[in-house]
Amino acid sequence: MAQINLGSVRMRLRGDYDAAASYAPVDIVRNPADGSLYVPSVAQVPAGTALTNTAFFSPLLLTAGLAQAVHSHTKAQISDFNEADYAPAVHGHAKSDISDFDEADYAAAGHGHSKADISDFSDADYATAAQGAAADAAMPKAGGEFTGTVKSKGVTETVVALSGTAPVIDFSLGTRFTLSTIGSTAVTVANVVAGCGALITITAGGAHALDWSGIANLKHPGSGAVPASPDSGKTNSYVLDSEDGTNLTLTLVQEDIA
Repeated sequence: MAQINLGSVRMRLRGDYDAAASYAPVDIVRNPADGSLYVPSVAQVPAGTALTNTAFFSPLLLTAGLAQAVHSHTKAQISDFNEADYAPAVHGHAKSDISDFDEADYAAAGHGHSKADISDFSDADYATAAQGAAADAAMPKAGGEFTGTVKSKGVTETVVALSGTAPVIDFSLGTRFTLSTIGSTAVTVANVVAGCGALITITAGGAHALDWSGIANLKHPGSGAVPASPDSGKTNSYVLDSEDGTNLTLTLVQEDIA
């Protein structure tokens, strides 16, 4: 390798190699790929000359074979490592290890309060045990089912006033139905369920026939004949009921009431 006697000079660190730059013999250039250092070996290195071109650059410090800047060791490789000098990464302390711990400063894990200790507690917001028991035994306002004997002092039935020539006996609306005919009348039913029944009072507004044939599975006790229609100006009462929710029975209970 050619040698150049520069005399007394001061080297300058030019940093990482830049292909666009030219270099002089006083420059120290770093290879960013591995950290090795190079110096020019000629009076002037033209721009674009690679560091690996030995005709223009000489290595000053090669990093090959040296330890990496960032590396690791196991505990066994450290001669004076003593585990007793270090606390584990996760560790705990007993109360006795804490010099200023005082149990009086802390509530017990399980503790209770009286109502007086709760600033916004109001008895009015809660039912008593007796009130709860009364509610459990109360009859529901709607729905529900009685499972024992029921004693009643009286029952008020819902009366539904029908009109027109095609009235519908809707068992979900009531148990008593009234009708004043204005012509020949065809009666039908709706919402038939097991155990339903109704008293139907019909006053004839003229010589109007009643047609019950629109009611499926309708039976007539006794003679089996269809009950008579009321005479003009007279009133008949009928009971229409179903035991099984499918078959219905029509019975004339009062006839030609003036």
